[in-house]
Parts: sequence; structure tokens; C-alpha cells
Amino acid sequence: MTWMSRLAGTAILFLLATVASAADPVLQLKGHTKPVDCVAFSPDGKRIASGGPDLTVRLYDGKSGKQVLLLEDFPGTITCMTFSGDNSKLVTAGYDPKGKPAGQWEGIVQIWDAKTGDEIRTITTPRTLEAVVMTPDGKRVIAGGSDKNVRVWDVKTGKTTLTLKGHTGTIRGLAIDPDGEIVASASEDGSVKVWDLSSGDEMHSLQQSDKFALGVAIAPNGTTLVAGGVDSTLRVWDLNSGKLVKKMTGHEGPILGVAISPDGKSVASVCGLDNTVKIWDIKSGKELNSIEFANKTSPYRVAYSPDGKRVAVACFDGVTRLYDPTDTE
Repeated sequence: MTWMSRLAGTAILFLLATVASAADPVLQLKGHTKPVDCVAFSPDGKRIASGGPDLTVRLYDGKSGKQVLLLEDFPGTITCMTFSGDNSKLVTAGYDPKGKPAGQWEGIVQIWDAKTGDEIRTITTPRTLEAVVMTPDGKRVIAGGSDKNVRVWDVKTGKTTLTLKGHTGTIRGLAIDPDGEIVASASEDGSVKVWDLSSGDEMHSLQQSDKFALGVAIAPNGTTLVAGGVDSTLRVWDLNSGKLVKKMTGHEGPILGVAISPDGKSVASVCGLDNTVKIWDIKSGKELNSIEFANKTSPYRVAYSPDGKRVAVACFDGVTRLYDPTDTE
């Protein structure tokens, strides 16, 4: 999906939803002139990065919210990002539309020094990218998008080491286990596939629904996977057996993204149609909290802080808002 189609979809959301925020944000990160498409915490919590279609990536101090670094003049929208496990690198991914008709835009992965903003490496792909992760040791970058493949690169050489094939739709989300041995991919074909990064073998194909799967996360215990998508349902899977453990319902529209807390006990899900980020207890499936947004803000992505005390929500009005996930007032 291109940014134009995202924009059209969000415009419809504006007409359908009008709610007020149930809790005040503890911090607001400003500076983007267009919607925020992605947000990520550094593993030590000292930095928060965000990016989107204004062709910039901004890094903020995790405590004060002050902008500390600006990366600009990207060729196209930044759709996803992640930090390396040692906090030293920031990986961004998206697409370069220059010189290509819509639907044939090239994907681009860029690796940056998270402290100085210096570009370390650029990797291009045949089509747009929608999801990116990095192995905890920082040695491999994994991304997927509209060419329906999951690609693995060696960070040092920039060479492709694996291409994981099997999806029949655009890949919308990726998650990696704490050991860096397994990656899960959520696709518009409705499935979440689980891959062994050593062999490249497909371990499981989890049928999330007959509609698009958009977000996926793996718990810190490495045995629980949570996914969501267009059918408005969160599903909890056992990563070892591939069996469905639980369903959680309550959203009134597509679940655009999911994030699991660092203790593995709760999961946050974001829905732009009902303008909420919901917090769920993974074990019981109970909804613990619902953070509501005014329609002009429209939440799009969510990420947990490393200490679990905050969730960062990337919003359509160009602001990233941080909330206490336990605050219900």
C-alpha cells in the first residue's frame, strides 16, 4: 500500500470517529510536518526515533522529549525503523519513488550511526518495504514489503544471505525472537509465517484470518506470538507448536500494529478506525485499558518503552504521544 492510499483511508476515518482522549500524554514529541508512520525506542530507553512521509527521521531524548538529532532529505517515505541491540545503530526502511511509476517503487534500507547521524550502509530492494527488524547481535537486517519476500542481509557486507519465500501478499509486519533465531512475518495474504533464520525453513504458517495480517510481535519469553489485522481480532499463538491459544476482540476496525510489554504480560494494539490504543492482559485476554484519541490525531503505530512504563503512539497529526499504559483517567 502506498502512502496515498493510507492518506485516503485516514481521511475516511476522520468522518467516522469523534472521541476525546481518555488520558493525557506524559510527553509529546513534535517536529514532523506530516503524519508519523513509525516509532521506535532504543533498547536503553534513552532515545526515541520517528519517521514518515515528510522525508525526515527525528531522534528525541527519551526522558525530556527534546529533539537531539535530525536526519533529512530521504528519497521517500520512511515506513519502519528499529535500533540495534547495543543502541549504536538506527535502521530505517521505506521506499524511493524517484523515476519509477507507482507500484514499481524501489525499497531502501539505511543503517545509521544513532549518535552522529552518519550513514553506515544503504541497501536497495526491488519493491517498497513495510517492515524491518535487526538481529539482537546487530549482524543482520531483515525486511519485507510489496515483493512478498522476507530478505536477510549481512550488515557488514550488505549482501543478501537469505530470501524467505512463501507469502502471496505484501508483508506488513515483522518480529524477531530474543535470541535472533526466529523471525515472524505478517502478510496481506492473511497469514503469519514463522521462519528459522539458520536454515531459512518455514516453521509454521499461522492463519491469522482470511483478511490482511498487519502487525506481529514476539514476547520476550520467545514462546508467545501475538498478531492482529483487518479482522479487528488479536490472536495469541504458541510459537513452539504453532497452536492458537487465545483471541481478543474489542476494536472496531483494523489493528494496524501490536507491541508486547518487556515483561511479556501485556500487549498494546492500535486501531485508527476506532481511534484507540488498547492494552490487554495476554494470559487472560482481558482488556486492561483503552487510550482514546481525538479524530484529528488518529493513532497509527505503537511501541513499548524498555521499562514498560510508557507506550509511544505515532499519530496522523505529526506528533508522537507517550502515555502511561496503566493510566485510565
